[in-house]
Amino acid sequence: LTLVTFLNADFGSIGPGPWVTLAGGVLVWLAGRGLFDAPLDAAPEEWPRRSALVDVALVVVVELLAFALFLVGIAVDDPGEFLGFFVALTAAGATLASLGVFKGLAGPFYRLEAVAIGLLAVLLLLFPFTQAGNTFWIQVTAQAGLFVLAALGLNIVVGSAGLLDLGYVAFFGIGAYTAALTGNALLTNVNFHVPFLLVVFIVAPVVAAIFGVLLGAPTLRLRGDYLAIVTLGFGEIVPNFFLNAVPLTGGTRGINPIAKPESIGPLSFGQTDQRNWYWLILFVGLVSIFMILRMYDSRLGRSWQAIREDELAASSMGIDLTRTKLWAFALGASFSGFAGALWSSAFQYVHPSQFEFTLSILVLSAVILGGIGNVYGAVLGAFLIGSFDRILADRLTEPLNAFGARIGNEFLATHNVGTDRYLVFGAALVLMMLLRPGGLFPSKQRAAEMAPETEDVSVQEQQDLFDVRAHDDATAGERGGQVA
Repeated sequence: LTLVTFLNADFGSIGPGPWVTLAGGVLVWLAGRGLFDAPLDAAPEEWPRRSALVDVALVVVVELLAFALFLVGIAVDDPGEFLGFFVALTAAGATLASLGVFKGLAGPFYRLEAVAIGLLAVLLLLFPFTQAGNTFWIQVTAQAGLFVLAALGLNIVVGSAGLLDLGYVAFFGIGAYTAALTGNALLTNVNFHVPFLLVVFIVAPVVAAIFGVLLGAPTLRLRGDYLAIVTLGFGEIVPNFFLNAVPLTGGTRGINPIAKPESIGPLSFGQTDQRNWYWLILFVGLVSIFMILRMYDSRLGRSWQAIREDELAASSMGIDLTRTKLWAFALGASFSGFAGALWSSAFQYVHPSQFEFTLSILVLSAVILGGIGNVYGAVLGAFLIGSFDRILADRLTEPLNAFGARIGNEFLATHNVGTDRYLVFGAALVLMMLLRPGGLFPSKQRAAEMAPETEDVSVQEQQDLFDVRAHDDATAGERGGQVA
């Protein structure tokens, strides 16, 4: 596929980049195979502290390198070169993961968590200045940031409390319609206007949290599949309500336009102010991550983990199951309300079709892909899935069309990879369950639960059970068998 695609390309304008990057990636992968195929004495471990300066240097170098690779990747306009870059990067990442480099780097990053988050925040803050007036990638990353906010909220419900919520997108829609109704009195029957900041940080999250409690209260005694079915029904009811409540929501027309948010100092938030929207979403995302990390380390967060592991044991230890579960539903819904309010204000349009069941599955897939229970894993998974349509799908469609035209296949010549998003996400989840059940970045607790404590335990877990039918017993055919 790659060779035929490159043969169809104009090498005068492309240059040798695709061949060099593709060959380099394959060579790195083949070289790594000889290393990680050999049996290792022990599983990869986090690198121990050598000195504070070494840890800081590792964190800085890794984050700067990752940021530089991201900038290089989005700057590649030619689909052929991007395909070569993507293959090389994937091969190098797989090799480093197999060699235990990522596991080793987890040590310095965990020890210097505040430094890593601070440096990443600075790099993301400076990202718009690297685009030289090009707002496309700024808008793409801002949309991915909204998806990250929704995934952070679902990670509270599913990852921390262990409550399978399949109707999570309903709270996203509730936040979006709350912001639209209170910010656009001229086009709705809501005859009052609420300031933008108050809507985003107070009104929309509180309204979504209230509906989260209303959903959680009747489902307190449900677990597993039964809870998933009830939440799925709630997720289907809310969009249908928006569709049929025509006097309030506009029905199939939706609400458009929505009142322009007020300026915050020198920052205005019009349709062309993509940089300011990016900074606002980044700020809300960083505040959300800080709040969630503090909650995980609190008594409430530990109660969520106890309920996830064993409700009966948690109740026996004095944990109030009712209150703890309701807090999980309410706080998870509030972060989704955050994202919904920003969504409607940024895009100036809301419609019931934007909040269908498939969006809940995408957010859940992001949490599973990144690592259930890990905040940073949820952020990575949401960014990967949220940016698929704009980055991978667009860049891979043209090589596929060129290949189809080359071999005379009309389907491949006209096919859009973006329409295969659910196939790609499903295949990614299947591979993830087979290769890394904990996700790309599982939490330490879940990683410990999935890994055996010692080699002896690993051997015992993999050995066959004793088969009494195969036992050498002369009286095996007699009733009762031989008594020792």
